Amino acid sequence: MAGSSVLSTTALNASSARSAFSGESKISSVTRLRFASGTRTRWRPGLGWSIICEAAVGEGLMTINPVAGIRLRDRRGKTHDPWTYLDPDEQRALLRATSAPDRHIVELAMYTGIRPSSLARVRLEDVSVDGKDARITVRYGRDGGPTKNGRPYTVHLIPRATKAVKSWLKLLPTYARKNKHKLLLPLPDGTLRPTDNNRPFLDTCPEHLGAAKIKRPIRWYDLRHTCASSLVSGWWTDAHWTLEMVRAYLGHKSRLSTERYAHLGELAMTQAARGDRPRDLT
Repeated sequence: MAGSSVLSTTALNASSARSAFSGESKISSVTRLRFASGTRTRWRPGLGWSIICEAAVGEGLMTINPVAGIRLRDRRGKTHDPWTYLDPDEQRALLRATSAPDRHIVELAMYTGIRPSSLARVRLEDVSVDGKDARITVRYGRDGGPTKNGRPYTVHLIPRATKAVKSWLKLLPTYARKNKHKLLLPLPDGTLRPTDNNRPFLDTCPEHLGAAKIKRPIRWYDLRHTCASSLVSGWWTDAHWTLEMVRAYLGHKSRLSTERYAHLGELAMTQAARGDRPRDLT
């Protein structure tokens, strides 16, 4: 692109990436990052070096991400952490306070853990619940482009997710009589749910949270965190889920994204040693 600098592959190496990320040098004039395959990632304020290097690894330009795991301290500070999840009692209360068809939508989102922007775009042809290996193939992400990790992935459904999908599929023909694009979770008029730019996946969710007497802030995206937290903690299955298994289920590209749930795994082991088991959520 005329008038703009391009960060070459020779500049994108371990030493330069680490020095730039740590503030020892600056590449302030870079407006676009061009990879060998022709893929372009637009440079913008706040685009972290880790994201750039992960993309370069994916393109085969680097063997490792030299800045993986490096985090800059947020000097602004926070009064609360928006990241959260529903514990077993809250899950139970929410499902009991939510009637069909919304209950099925909440169950499907929570038990599959699929990102809202991807879940809204899942097509019926990518859903299989008839055989022993029930699964959903996730192909699309924000704005209908690739998934966040850059490639399709398959969610091999746990039993309660399979049950939720089957219940929903029975209701779908009457919920959305015109489903032109054959979506798994269309709006009642058959159109795509507007999930981008933090639009609500289910408009009535705040009402259901209120009916369940859950007063703390819960976002729709927190159902995804609830999925991972429940798997690591052993709330939904008797099998022990490792962080690697949760990473695959959620479609995380990097294990670093899954490590936020590590403390829950330690809590689950402590509870198991004491013989504690949460009450069934069904």
